[in-house]
Amino acid sequence: MSSINRDYLIFPLSCDPALEETEEREIYYKYLDSAFDEPRIHNIGIAGGFGVGKSSLLRSYEKRYLRMANLKQKINNPFKDRRKKDEPRFLYVSMGESQCNDSDNKNETERRILLQIYSRFHKKDIPSSSFEMIHESTGHLRTKTVVCSLFLFLVLLLTFFTPLGKLLKATLPAASIIIHYKTEIHAALYLIVIGMAVIGGGYLTYQALTKMYVKTLALKGEKAEVAVERTGTRDYLDQYSMDLVYCLEQTAEKIGHTVVFEDMDRMKTDDVIEIFVRLKEINAMVNQRLPEDKYIRFVYVVKDEVLARMEHYKFFDYVLPVLPGINRVTSEYVFRENLKKINSLLKLQSSIDELKKELDDFEKPGKETLVSLVAPYLLDYRLQYMILNDYRFFMELNLVNKGIKPGQHAAEQILSLAIYKNVWPEYYDRISSGRTMLFFKKGEENQKQPELAEILMDKRRNFLTYRCLCYLGYDKSRIAYNLYCSVEAENTVEKKIWMLDNLPNDEFAEECLENILFVNEKKEDEDEQRKELYKEVVRISAKNYYQASLFFFSGRSIRLCLEILAELIEEGAYQYIDTLWRDGRVTDPDGTYDIFRGCRDREELVNLKDLTVDHFSILIYGLSYTEEFAGVCMEIKGADGKIIRADLGESIRQGDIIEMLD
Repeated sequence: MSSINRDYLIFPLSCDPALEETEEREIYYKYLDSAFDEPRIHNIGIAGGFGVGKSSLLRSYEKRYLRMANLKQKINNPFKDRRKKDEPRFLYVSMGESQCNDSDNKNETERRILLQIYSRFHKKDIPSSSFEMIHESTGHLRTKTVVCSLFLFLVLLLTFFTPLGKLLKATLPAASIIIHYKTEIHAALYLIVIGMAVIGGGYLTYQALTKMYVKTLALKGEKAEVAVERTGTRDYLDQYSMDLVYCLEQTAEKIGHTVVFEDMDRMKTDDVIEIFVRLKEINAMVNQRLPEDKYIRFVYVVKDEVLARMEHYKFFDYVLPVLPGINRVTSEYVFRENLKKINSLLKLQSSIDELKKELDDFEKPGKETLVSLVAPYLLDYRLQYMILNDYRFFMELNLVNKGIKPGQHAAEQILSLAIYKNVWPEYYDRISSGRTMLFFKKGEENQKQPELAEILMDKRRNFLTYRCLCYLGYDKSRIAYNLYCSVEAENTVEKKIWMLDNLPNDEFAEECLENILFVNEKKEDEDEQRKELYKEVVRISAKNYYQASLFFFSGRSIRLCLEILAELIEEGAYQYIDTLWRDGRVTDPDGTYDIFRGCRDREELVNLKDLTVDHFSILIYGLSYTEEFAGVCMEIKGADGKIIRADLGESIRQGDIIEMLD
């Protein structure tokens, strides 16, 4: 689709009437030509999925069809002057999102259909129409104004006839004709006013009665009862059916003998079918009044699922299927080609070589790139265009604000943010406004596009991370703290753990874990819930090689640290300790290290009692040998419950449990 403008700045989201005339497009045009030229075809269906380009196809065909029709008319009647007439255009009736759950809403939809049809025309086009339209500045309106003014003047004249008569008698000669025929003039004025009142009252009564209909007529003895009701309670297509027939008959040439109904299938399907049936009846009534070669056709743009609910082969005279130009196979190519157009401009605006290289990588196909992974889930042209528009805007804004630094993979993260914004706009609004710090709350990741959500939140790829929020203007120093506050605000440890498990793998998540581990209170050894939370923090830190783990030992008891790490031996406890050792902050200049030096009871280390084999293994793995541990004997419980007297110093030297020699 030819949707991007000549400067490649934005992708319009509306339908494109200037589609490129490809060989595939010509096939559609050929079949539409046949349908439009066949006099037996009055109701045409254009069927296809949402966003496949049905409206763009029809609008581009309109230009071609009317151009050819005008050419034929000029050939057949070269001397006909059309300069003062508007060029014909199809009449489009388009419905927005609407939920019709009752007859009132369906009636409202019918009213909107009529409003869209009549809003296309002026009163002069359909002078005899009874449909209420905005009054226009016409001679008819001016005539009404003059008559009403004259009537008001005559009423005032009769009201003040006596004082005016005395004034005239005093100023005019006695032989004046006005004085002579005063009585006759008075009577004539009365007759004129009464006549105008009768005519005006009759007109107003007629206008009122035409907007009512008799609901019931009952005869009860000598009494007759008539109940009237405003026409707003009736179905509008029934009420104005003949008026609509008249309107279409009068304006057939002006609308190219074609009425197009779009987006009707966004309503409740049963109501859509019922409205379609009424429209088909109106189409038949119009064509009964028109010559055979001047018939009007109705074109219905619908989704395939509407056809499945109705006997479309009986309703439509012809159905043209519109195949999607974008699918799971072609979506990557379409998305990548449009992305190239945007990136070509971004490269000109950026002076960051690493960013230019990243933009080049976007244009290279690959199985594990962001574009190749997400494109199969972006199967709507409009959705892709919205994402690309936002991507371009965010990128350019951050380039101007110096918000993009080398080595940040900014393009990848901003594109991820644009995808998140447009696929889950309600979640984006929540996180961009600061009401939450979670991209998805518990359970939400499975509600819409779960596969796409899993790709963006995959911690191995780090597409959608909290660094993305920096490109929205978030203060980097506050992101981690806000994350920490969000976790602590949860009222159960289960929810806290779920939040931690769903944090992206970036420096902000690491800092959030650091804030959780950093404590001022020292009365937490007995708090089982905090213990579970710390265990989860250590597990995540070990898995992601976070170096903020030193805070786990700061001010915390050695026994609690050993208990937590012992439970995580299978999930990376030793890897966690290795990360601390490589960090260097627990290592002395002489090469010895002690991960427990920050614990509040470090001086009691050699006196620990009731340790298990796992506790002891963690203990010796986190220490280097020093004279402090020479000859220290510690009793530990073996797997069989027997007590083992272990030599702490030798166990540290050899990295295994060495029993004490007698």
